[in-house]
Amino acid sequence: MPGITDGLPNRFTRYVTEPEFQFADGAPAMTLCVWYRAGESGWQAGRAVDGGARTSAVDGSARLFDALLDWNAGALGAAFRVHSEPDQGAVQAIMDGAPISRAVVQKLNPDADFSIVEREMAIIGRR
Repeated sequence: MPGITDGLPNRFTRYVTEPEFQFADGAPAMTLCVWYRAGESGWQAGRAVDGGARTSAVDGSARLFDALLDWNAGALGAAFRVHSEPDQGAVQAIMDGAPISRAVVQKLNPDADFSIVEREMAIIGRR
C-alpha cells in the first residue's frame, strides 16, 4: 500500500492488510498510519495521500491528534461530540488516570454493561 504505509516495518504489515482494515475494494481504510519501534528516535509515519472521494482532506491526522496534543476533556469531547455529548468530568477523570468506576461508566454511557467494561479493562491492564 503505497503512501500511507510507506516505511511500515514488515512485522506490522499484517495489521493493515487484514480485511477489517480495508474497504471492499482492498484500499486501506485509514487516514494515517503511525508506528513506534523500540530503539528508534520517535514515532514514524507514512506520507499523506489524497483519499479522493472517501475524504474531504488529504490527511486526517491534525483532527485526530489535536485532541491528544491538547490533553483535556473539552478538546477530546469536541472530537467525539459528533456521536454524543460526553460528560466532561467523567472524561477528564479517565484522562487523569482515575479508576474507572461503575459511576464514571454510567455517566459516559448509561446503557453500558459494566461487566464488559471490567473485562476489557482487565485485558488492557487498566483499573
